[in-house]
Amino acid sequence: MEVAGRRPKPGHDERRTRPPFPVAPTIHKQITRSKCIKSLSSMAPLSKEQIELLGIPERLFSYENSSSFTTDPSRNMADVVNAILNHQSVSNPPAYGISIDLRGTAYYCTLIDKHRKVIVTENIRSLHSESGDWYLFMTALREALGKVKTLTAEGTAFGFVVEGTRSRVI
Repeated sequence: MEVAGRRPKPGHDERRTRPPFPVAPTIHKQITRSKCIKSLSSMAPLSKEQIELLGIPERLFSYENSSSFTTDPSRNMADVVNAILNHQSVSNPPAYGISIDLRGTAYYCTLIDKHRKVIVTENIRSLHSESGDWYLFMTALREALGKVKTLTAEGTAFGFVVEGTRSRVI
């Protein structure tokens, strides 16, 4: 490819300087429930009651260089987080996933649980504090579970109750 005033070096092939396709996140490894809990607790301490409320399965997949855990190795929590932040529907989510990501000056936890029909995203820690708190997240999770119970009892059709910073029913 020739740019005005510049000529490529002889033998240079521009197609070799960039990957031919987007690179997907690499699965780091399969982990146990206790390793996931340990990772989540490093952001903010978790009580036994809170751990039970999270409903973390025994086996999960963790992704390289992230605090993202899912039950499906082909599904990424980044897709769920982006859909929630952009008020879009969540297409083909994992059966269960939980992740922590930095947005601005706060760490947020996002949980999706298809069996319980909930998605929760809430602030758990400030970037500038030494420790966080699960209070807002757990309150949002309890509210979501309560709404699911009410909607189910009423016979209302829905996919998920989204609670926390982006509350709605989808």
